[in-house]
Amino acid sequence: MCPAVAETLALCLHATASADPAPPSAGPARAPRIGLRCMGLADEESPMDDTTADTRAGSQFGPYLLRRLVGRGGMGDVYEAEDTVRERVVALKLMSPTLSNDPVFRSRMQREARTAGRLHEPHVVPIHDFGEIDGQLYVDMRLVDGKDLAGMLKRYGPLSPPRAVAIVRQIGSALDAAHAAGILHRDVKPENILVSADDFAYLVDFGIASATSDEKLTQIGTTVGTAKYMAPERFGDSQVTHRADIYALACVLYECLTGSPPYTGDQLSVIGAHVHQPIPRPSAARPSIPAGFDEVIARGMAKNPDDRYLTCGDLSSAAYAALAAPDQDRATDILARTQMATPPSAFAAQAPGGIAPAPPAATAWPTPAGAGQPFAPGGPVPQPTGWGGAGGWSNAGGPPPWAPPPQAGRRPWLWVGVAATVAVALVGALLAVVRPWESESPPEPPSPPPPPDAVALRVLDDGVYVGSSAARATIDIFNEPICPPCGTFIRSNGADIDAAVNNKKLAVRYHLLNFLDDRSHSRTYSTRAVAATYCVAAQNDAKLYSDFYSGLFASNFQPQEGGAEDRTDGEFAQLAKTVGAGAAVITCIKSGDDLGTAKTKAANGYSTLSGVNANSTPFVWDGVTSVNYQDPAWLTRLTG
Repeated sequence: MCPAVAETLALCLHATASADPAPPSAGPARAPRIGLRCMGLADEESPMDDTTADTRAGSQFGPYLLRRLVGRGGMGDVYEAEDTVRERVVALKLMSPTLSNDPVFRSRMQREARTAGRLHEPHVVPIHDFGEIDGQLYVDMRLVDGKDLAGMLKRYGPLSPPRAVAIVRQIGSALDAAHAAGILHRDVKPENILVSADDFAYLVDFGIASATSDEKLTQIGTTVGTAKYMAPERFGDSQVTHRADIYALACVLYECLTGSPPYTGDQLSVIGAHVHQPIPRPSAARPSIPAGFDEVIARGMAKNPDDRYLTCGDLSSAAYAALAAPDQDRATDILARTQMATPPSAFAAQAPGGIAPAPPAATAWPTPAGAGQPFAPGGPVPQPTGWGGAGGWSNAGGPPPWAPPPQAGRRPWLWVGVAATVAVALVGALLAVVRPWESESPPEPPSPPPPPDAVALRVLDDGVYVGSSAARATIDIFNEPICPPCGTFIRSNGADIDAAVNNKKLAVRYHLLNFLDDRSHSRTYSTRAVAATYCVAAQNDAKLYSDFYSGLFASNFQPQEGGAEDRTDGEFAQLAKTVGAGAAVITCIKSGDDLGTAKTKAANGYSTLSGVNANSTPFVWDGVTSVNYQDPAWLTRLTG
């Protein structure tokens, strides 16, 4: 054992030995647990059925009404809570009194939450707010409708290899974005991964992440992490880099494939195994796992950080390559279903100073072995790699069309050119504020008008038209603004439709309906959603409309059939604000002035739907007949 680890364990065991002896009724000695508390390692998660009696559900915490306890861990409790000021439902993490009163932890959490709050990546659960109320620290996060991966593995056992690779790919995207911003997560584990019904994966608990420049705040005694997934260097005095997160992600991949962590046993023996024991082979634990995963895990969990993959994208790329050809197709289908975002033109533009700028997004999948020399300790964190192109691979053995994280929290959908124009305008406005001495320079010449065949938005009598006049085909999509079947349709087919519209091959008429089946509990909700959508569409901004429309179907926003509550006008307004809508749109939604118009237009849409002999949604019409959108080749046949 390395001297630093041995010394640390010796100190902890000494603390155990010198503790007051347990009374006879206390049961067996628990020396390892006390020793690990000395190291500051997180306790095991408490089962919810053992903790529901000790809950603050129903009470008020500042502006938050605590609805129900949804999780409890070593650092505190997580509640589903209603923010009564901003009129939204959130996940509220209340830090334990011990941590709230620890000045070192308080400083670290506030710094890290501020940094993590700047992360805008679809697989990172965003931090809305953080602070202190009555001496207790809290973090306000988006409430995600999903199950934690640990619970899934415990209940259902190992995942299929393609599903495991798809989930690890998404979490790797979140980690690569964090690493590019100089943030380490430090506690990557199945309990911190949430998976929605359509396998969209989120990484949570970035509130305890540690910016790489803040090592002085992370000391022995305040270590953050869970021993089963911690890299060997975490137990010694070596410098911890982003490759500790890559190690943890490899451990998670191993557990997804086999159903158990790489090393098991009591905490001290697990620590020793991470430092000394050979890296386990997943194919030895489950012979049905392709042997190629053995090499992936061996490199991802290499004892020497420099021997690991350079990025999480490289790890997931190698895992994809280890799949058999049919499973590669299945992994690609799972990711297509999650509607991954398209690559930003300059991912590194988000990075703070000191991070090396990234080259333009790659158009080819990187070699799994990973190119490039290991970066120097304390040097710039490598930028994420492995963003796949949207096309160009036709065989099952080729790289999948997986895309990078979106920029600035948006959900890129269509009109990349429009997005670029908005970005340029924002940068110009910021420069005018930050550098006023240059504000009197000659103005830039006006931008040329868009070409006649540009993708554009047009408001219809009962919906919205999006597309180019040069499109080869036009389809009609009849959707309730919010309904679970429609949400499944959008997430399953959205990426292909987006690409076809963006390439001027397809135009879409969206008919917004106030048409709900008998199981839906509120027709008023649908009318309000239609009204909010028209408030956004009235701005004639195709990008803004598409982001808002897609957001309606997001699993963390879309109510489920028979749900307890409908979305309020305030929540629609907040969604519009999140995707970039201005004050006029917010005022329009909150006023409810378009409700009457929405009822009339939705009725027109219902009449149109009835005219094509359809009585349920979602429904797609190609001008001649209905479209079987569950057929994967329907769009190719339509657009050529």
